[in-house]
This record gives sequence, structure tokens and C-alpha cells, in this order.
Amino acid sequence: MLKFTGKPKHSKVDVNIQYRLTSDEELVETLVDSIKVLAKGVGTARGADISLEPEADRWMHEFVLGFSLLAIGEAQSMLLLLSGQMNRHARVHLRSLYEYQHRASLLIAKPNMALSFRDALAFELRRIGAMMGRSKEEIEREISTALGVTPAASVVGTREDKALGGKMLQQMADEPAPEIRYVGTFVWTSLVSHGSIVALNGLAKATDSSTDTLLLDATRDEFGETLLYHSCLILLWFASELQSEFGVALPEIEGLIKSLESINKRLGIVTPEQEAKVQEMQRSMKEPKPLGCTSQDLER
Repeated sequence: MLKFTGKPKHSKVDVNIQYRLTSDEELVETLVDSIKVLAKGVGTARGADISLEPEADRWMHEFVLGFSLLAIGEAQSMLLLLSGQMNRHARVHLRSLYEYQHRASLLIAKPNMALSFRDALAFELRRIGAMMGRSKEEIEREISTALGVTPAASVVGTREDKALGGKMLQQMADEPAPEIRYVGTFVWTSLVSHGSIVALNGLAKATDSSTDTLLLDATRDEFGETLLYHSCLILLWFASELQSEFGVALPEIEGLIKSLESINKRLGIVTPEQEAKVQEMQRSMKEPKPLGCTSQDLER
């Protein structure tokens, strides 16, 4: 069955990351340490016995642990690209980290959604398997093995995005200023990987008048520290959730958060004005609307 828990646990998982310091040294080291603390959390959490938990909670915890594992690999990929000053192409890895965090936070807040997300595997395997020409028997056997159900036909499922509440912007409806959040975390970070016209515009400006430095100018941008900083925050979020959901002891988290605060004061990646704006949006989400007042009224 699809699961990550109930495996041999490790008090420490070694993470050997090769990189070159082409970005802020302290920030690079903090990301490496953040990867290591999350790896330690994953190594310990996978030994948990969650078999007696309610079904929705059990599947939610399996998925949170799975997304944590994916986040480690994504951060390592980003480090390797940034080591070669491939900043533009490293952005897509921050997008993936945001997506892992977003999905995990949805499932933690709404554990019953984990059951719909689980059943989406049946729908997606049938859809993809049919496109690849796999036999129906082979597909149903894979579904049965992954979900631990017999017969597999008893699970219908739905599209993965529908199981999570719709397209990405719809999934983010409960967040403060969802449109801004969506653009900042998914649209901007996807530009290069999707070969958009906006990406080509930025690339043309970056390589204008380039000669021998053409390839370097095409890949490098000024956002390396931004990618590193927000990646650290996401990894530490996952580590904190493992600590909370699985009872894993990760005392290193507090020190790494303090390091990030110090780094941000020095580099100004997130300004006090930006922080204040986010806090104001969060407060407005919690304030009750006046009786009879619609969202359109508030916008006016």
C-alpha cells in the first residue's frame, strides 16, 4: 500500500550536498542546514506507527511525510542549479516547494480531503494508463496494490485538482489576498519553466548587448538570495509540521529561524513594509464582516 510510515527509523539521515558558493554564504549554509534538519525529521517520522489513527488522519500523515521527502530533493536541486548560477532555472524548484507546502497545509487543515486525494490516484492511474496503452487488468492491479483495496473498481476517484478543491487559484481561496499569493508563488516562479512570452521578454533584456557572457547572462538573475530564503522557510515549515504531527524532536529549528531573521535584516529580502502588509491581510481575514455586508461592498 502507498505509505511512508512503519519503516525503519533513523535518528539521523545523512545529506551530502555538493555546492559552490555563488550566493550569500550564510544563506546557502542555512539552506543546507534546513535540508539536514528536515531529513532528520523524515528519518525519524517514517518509523511512526499510525495504524490505529482514523483513516483520514492516517492518510493525511502519509502524504505530509511524502511531501516532506519531495521537498528535500527539490531544495537539493535548487542548490545545484544556483551553484552554477542557473538562477532563472532554479525558480521552478521554489514553485514546486510552494506547491508541496500548499498541498500539505490543505490536508493538515482538512484531513478528510486526504481521502479524496487518495482516491484521485485511481482516477489518474486509469487516465494515464489508458493513454499509455496499458491493459485494464494491469492498471486495476496497480490501483489495488497502491490503495490496499480489492477490487480496485470499488474506488472511482476524480481528477487530482478537483479532489483538492479545483484549480490552484480556487484551492487558495481561503488565503489572504489569494490572487496576489497565487501570482507571487506560482505564476512568477513558473515563467522560465513554461517558456512564457513574459519569460522571453525578461530574457531579452538580460542578454541585451551580451557577448562572451551570453550564457551566464541568460541564466543568472538577482533573485538567488530570494530563492534561497523562501526555500529555507518552506523546509522549516515542513520540519515544524513533522515535529507537531509526529512528535519528532527537532530543536535545531529555532536556531535556524533566528539565523534567517538575522540574514533578512542584513539583506532586506522581505522588508518591514511587506511584512506589515501581510499581517494586515491576515488580520482582515479574521475580522467578521458587518452584518449584511458582501465582499463587493468591502471592495468598494
